[in-house]
Amino acid sequence: MPSASTLRDPATDPSMWAISYKQLEDFAKELKKKWGGAYSLLTMRDIVAMEIRPHCAKHRCSYALSKNPQGRRVAAFVTHCWDESFEQFFLAIQSMTGHMQSKPDMFICSFSLLQGDAATVAAQVDVSIGASPFVSALKQADLFMAVRNSVVDIYSRGWCIIEIITAMENGLVGGHRTLIGGPDTFASSSGSCFDFRCYDKRDRIKLLRYILDRSE
Repeated sequence: MPSASTLRDPATDPSMWAISYKQLEDFAKELKKKWGGAYSLLTMRDIVAMEIRPHCAKHRCSYALSKNPQGRRVAAFVTHCWDESFEQFFLAIQSMTGHMQSKPDMFICSFSLLQGDAATVAAQVDVSIGASPFVSALKQADLFMAVRNSVVDIYSRGWCIIEIITAMENGLVGGHRTLIGGPDTFASSSGSCFDFRCYDKRDRIKLLRYILDRSE
């Protein structure tokens, strides 16, 4: 009898859009070799614009699916913010998984989604939040990995709030199913989840309604 993963269509099922730790590590090594001293200055947003989008355009699919045409099941969902240093992001992943003999395959939105122009991205996320790739992948994940950074509080960002709400609803927050990495720069910060920011301002109303529905 086929396994559950073999019944999923990797082209349409976000729970099959993972990359392996080795694939992320190889990407980081190639990036460091290419950019040299500038590597430490690059943000995830820079990486998406300069490396991942051209890769997606060339292969006509996400980075993850270009490396795993048959799909790779999401074992860990990584929540993070694109304003972070890519180097800091990778070092956090490295630290969080360093004790693991077998590294989890990860949903990382910059690698897991097809990156392109606004219309390309909107085609994937302009759906109900419950049907979004982020929520779909989280519902199948075994681990929730939160990558903090020294630039912005990830929980000042709208989608990161949605992701932790979903993780909580699916039993991924607390205990061995949660991994936290990166600097604790914003550990003492406080504020309301309703004050979040969105890179795409069109998302704000949709995200607010989703949060309000779950706060009643």
